[in-house]
Amino acid sequence: MPRRTDGGQRQLAFFGAFCLFLSGLELLVPKPLPFLRMGLANMPVLLSLRLYSPRFTLALCALKIAGQAVINGTLFSYIFLFSSAGSLASAALMLACSRLFGEKMSLAGIGVLGSLASNLAQILFARYFLLGEGAWLIAPPFLALGTAAGFFLGLFAELMYRKSAWIARLRAADTAQACPLVNGAPQAAGSASAGFYALCGALSIFPFLFTGSLAGKLGLTALYIVLAAGSGRRIRALPNIVLVLTVTAAHCVTPFGKIIFTLGSFPVTEGALRTGLFRSATLIGLVYLSRLTVRPGLRFPGKAGRVFSAMLSDFERITGCGVKLERKNFRAGLDRLLEAVYRSGGTAGTGKVTPEAAPPPGFARRAVWLGFAALHWAVFALA
Repeated sequence: MPRRTDGGQRQLAFFGAFCLFLSGLELLVPKPLPFLRMGLANMPVLLSLRLYSPRFTLALCALKIAGQAVINGTLFSYIFLFSSAGSLASAALMLACSRLFGEKMSLAGIGVLGSLASNLAQILFARYFLLGEGAWLIAPPFLALGTAAGFFLGLFAELMYRKSAWIARLRAADTAQACPLVNGAPQAAGSASAGFYALCGALSIFPFLFTGSLAGKLGLTALYIVLAAGSGRRIRALPNIVLVLTVTAAHCVTPFGKIIFTLGSFPVTEGALRTGLFRSATLIGLVYLSRLTVRPGLRFPGKAGRVFSAMLSDFERITGCGVKLERKNFRAGLDRLLEAVYRSGGTAGTGKVTPEAAPPPGFARRAVWLGFAALHWAVFALA
């Protein structure tokens, strides 16, 4: 087994970009609820257990969480909480297993345990923040699918570790020194526009969450959807409908309040129905508020910001490389893609500064968006 190192900023950024790429592939897989995930983006985390130190793996996990939130526009949504809880629980257990057993435990076994930890964390969040007691109804199939997905993902990661030309390049080099990104990382100047919109989102999220009026909650959610559609963002009606029906049905499992009607012998009560609608409106509203106010130009300061910028640069190069991935030989195609992009190095170490994604918003636009945030506090105060 080669000596495991702390890795470098170059390796950390590239592994983070690999996570984002796999996360994007997972979005193409249909699922009954938006937060249900197979954990495909965990494969680079599994590989890092064999190649690098626990410190590297924890940094990669944090980078993956932040990158997915910014790329997918979910930073202020419940999906971010589910993703964070699942990723942290999974990484903690996989690290513990790797430290205790080393290579005596296969990546398939570690993948199963990591998937179970992630799924359990998400089910607990669903119990207290999303579905109530109805969360236990989805737990058995969710855990079964997660276990199978973790096993096959671990097998694939083990195969990549042993046969990948890209991994062989990493293992052969002194990875602590290979292509470091110390002062030469591609430093994004950051988008003042993206930072301003994120600030407006942060100012709006508290009053939206704690508004007690169902009418106020529904009105703000409808406003988000209209604004998102007006700004050119894709509105997917079916997932929203499925979410409303699923969350409302889960809450109706525990009836309370006045009986509105019955389905056979099962009573549908006013209290359970209102609670389900209230929570589903909150969840959908958070998703669209996040998509409105979290823009790709958002950057972080310091060394973390440099690595984050490098990750986004690598992600763009991976998605635009042009190497085709075929289902018949997916592993070989993925290996060729990663090898080609990593070998090219892109802008790593050049010290180039990427331009801002958008100019700073003018006075009128700032006034409108600050009014948008103030509207939330007015609804919160009047509700």
